[in-house]
Amino acid sequence: MKDWKYLYASVQGKGHIEENIPCQDFCEVFQHTHYTVCIVSDGAGSCEKSDIGSNKATLFANIHFSKLIEEKKWHKPSAKIKPRDWNKVSVKALKEIRNELERVSIAEGCELKSLSCTLIIAIQLKEKILITHIGDGRAGYCNNKDEWKAMMKPYKGGYSNETVFITSNIWDDEKLTSKYIESRIINEKIKAYCLLTDGCENASFECYKVKEESSIPEDLNKPFKDFFHENINTNIPNLIKAGKTPSELNTIWESFLRNGNDTLKNESDDKSMILAVKISA
Repeated sequence: MKDWKYLYASVQGKGHIEENIPCQDFCEVFQHTHYTVCIVSDGAGSCEKSDIGSNKATLFANIHFSKLIEEKKWHKPSAKIKPRDWNKVSVKALKEIRNELERVSIAEGCELKSLSCTLIIAIQLKEKILITHIGDGRAGYCNNKDEWKAMMKPYKGGYSNETVFITSNIWDDEKLTSKYIESRIINEKIKAYCLLTDGCENASFECYKVKEESSIPEDLNKPFKDFFHENINTNIPNLIKAGKTPSELNTIWESFLRNGNDTLKNESDDKSMILAVKISA
């Protein structure tokens, strides 16, 4: 994707810095010849080796999903991808990642649960984006009309900070995988998109609004246009024009996620975000 730039970083939240807990998030962008794989993973805060889990799950996700794309030849311009087929193979690939983590747990001498993490995987093809996820976090995109839309709906349980992890015991029950795993195909022409863990959501998404008639919180799940537009239309193009390298862009992005505004600066949870932007020649 030669016309695209990718900025990504994972940083400790304020609470983890104060408690000397390592960053349990991990994210990476893998650029293949005809497609790009973007992945963010959020390690479960209550699990002692979830930083290892999120790191390994991200690496395994690239291996299994890139293999899937090439075996199906979905990176070919003529490829026709049906939502049902994408959902079926994405569930299979996620289960393989879970099995890889089980092998890691044996090597590390720990329980599989201690590696618990969420995953969001977006595969950018020439004309579309394939996205799948298990757990929470957010993802969105900007179309050519400058409209920001959500790409996924995070799974939130009935209690605060409750979600489902790739290590959860769901893989032998089709009803459970259908409930907890969401896969979509985005066919609109886009100019930018984002993937993020929930440590970034309060700064970059409209999340919860209480309904007056019922007093029940409703998840709006809508990207903040003001947060993203200045970055994709002004800040990032100016950095590109200034000749910043990919490594320098990521260093700047890391600093922004750490201290870019009061919400990000005061966030207790770890923060990861990938922002992909199409840059005109």
